[in-house]
Amino acid sequence: MLRSYHDTMTDVVANCVQFFTFDVIGDLGFAEPFGCLEQSKYHPWIDFTFEALVMGTMMRAMDYYPLFKRLAMMMVSQATLNGFQAHVEYVKKKALHRLVQPEGRADLMGKMAAKDSGISREEFIASADTVLLGGSETSAALLSGLTYYLLKHPRVLQKLVHEIRAKFQREEDIDFAGVNSLDYMLACIDEAFRLYPPVPGALLRKTREDDVICGQYVPPNVRLLLCCYGYDVLADTS
Repeated sequence: MLRSYHDTMTDVVANCVQFFTFDVIGDLGFAEPFGCLEQSKYHPWIDFTFEALVMGTMMRAMDYYPLFKRLAMMMVSQATLNGFQAHVEYVKKKALHRLVQPEGRADLMGKMAAKDSGISREEFIASADTVLLGGSETSAALLSGLTYYLLKHPRVLQKLVHEIRAKFQREEDIDFAGVNSLDYMLACIDEAFRLYPPVPGALLRKTREDDVICGQYVPPNVRLLLCCYGYDVLADTS
C-alpha cells in the first residue's frame, strides 16, 4: 500500500530535525558534526544509538520480571553485544577528540574539559554519552512534537511567527538574550514538553516533607512517578 503524502513529508521533516540536532550536538559537544545534514543521512553510529534506545526501554520494562529478563539476556546475540561495545568505544573516541581541542572553546563540554575542572578523564568520557543523547535525540523529539502541534493549531503558529519576526529584523540580531525574551515561544515549548515529552515514561521524584499532591496527602520519603502528559490542547495565552 502506498504511503500518503502527509506521512512521507512527516518522515522527511522528522529526519531533517534529527540530522540538525545530531550535527549541532556533535559540534557543541565534541568539536565536530556527524555530517548528517551534509550527506542527508544518519551516521552509522546514530543508527545503532536508536536501536540501543529501544533495547534500553525494553530492558527497563523487563526489570519488573527478573526471571524473564535473565532468560532474555541469555538470548541476546553476539552481534548485539559487539554493537554495544562498538558504541562504548566510539563515545570514548569522540570524548578524547574533544579533550585535545584548545581550551576556551565555547561549547557544552568546555567547562569539563578545562584542566582545572577537577573532572577526571574517565568521568569526562562517562559524561560524553549523556551529553550526546541528552542534547540530540530528545531535542529532535521535542521539536518534532512542537512542529506537529503548531501545524495543528494555525492560529497559535501565526501568533508565534508574528512574535519572532517582530523581535528580529535580521538574522544577525538573533542572540541568546533575545530568544529568551520571546515569552510566547517559550510558552509553546513548555506546552510541547507537556504534550509530547521526549523522555519515554514517567520521571521519578521523591518527597522531602509532608505535602498534598493532586488533593491527596503524601508523607515524606515517598517515591513518585509523575506523568506530564495532559489534554491534547495547545494553550493560547493571548
